[in-house]
Amino acid sequence: MTFDLSAPTQGSRTRFDSGPLSWVIDEIRDALNQSRLAVQSAIGKDSESSTTLLNQAGAYLHQAHGALQIVDVDGAIIITEAVEDILHRIATGQIPLS
Repeated sequence: MTFDLSAPTQGSRTRFDSGPLSWVIDEIRDALNQSRLAVQSAIGKDSESSTTLLNQAGAYLHQAHGALQIVDVDGAIIITEAVEDILHRIATGQIPLS
């Protein structure tokens, strides 16, 4: 199966307006970095501390998700939703942090 990436499909955007993203990119980067640091800090901690840090990581990620959603970066929104779900599952003990 092949896809013609040169021709936009009906309803798709032909150009991405990066202007709005440029206004919030620093905040998005900071939130993603804080989320990453919280996840890294959670590794090797006791269950209670790990859960707290993972919840903080999720909150930072949700902040970035909201900003990406506002500026209409669809692909990144899908990824942040998936990672938020993974962080929630780890924090609630459904899957291990490894």
